[in-house]
Amino acid sequence: MGPVASIALVVGGVLAGALLVSLGACSAGAPSAAPLFRDVPAPIGAPQARDVVAKRSRHVRVDLGGLRQPLTRLDLFPGGPPGPLTVVWDRTEQPSPDSRAWIGHARGEPESSVTLVVNEAERIVVGTIQLSRALYRIRYLGDGVHVIEEVDPGAFPKD
Repeated sequence: MGPVASIALVVGGVLAGALLVSLGACSAGAPSAAPLFRDVPAPIGAPQARDVVAKRSRHVRVDLGGLRQPLTRLDLFPGGPPGPLTVVWDRTEQPSPDSRAWIGHARGEPESSVTLVVNEAERIVVGTIQLSRALYRIRYLGDGVHVIEEVDPGAFPKD
């Protein structure tokens, strides 16, 4: 086989591969959401008593790369309610040079809101997820560990 035929074979193979990849992407439908959380043990020295407003909690590390996608997957409590959420980011704001606020909603959840504020220099995330049936918050504990909590609004002290 001559050099021209070899080049044609390679180019044809690359084009066929690109076509298969593009057909796979089309058949997949909407882009997949990037996961945001990974379970970790509670940090040493972390308070053992839960916050009085928290119904349940989970310790995680946050993959900030998941926020660089148009859709982000929030599986707040794997295997339990509310189930995996796909968050559509409506906008971002930059309140300071090191911080960015991500504001969006959970797809398929009417009147939901998701707000995450990220200090990119410190890799700290805080935020709230409001669904019609529940309220969740994300707090930073230290040493790269965050806690996700389902909040009981009735447990807040009365004014």
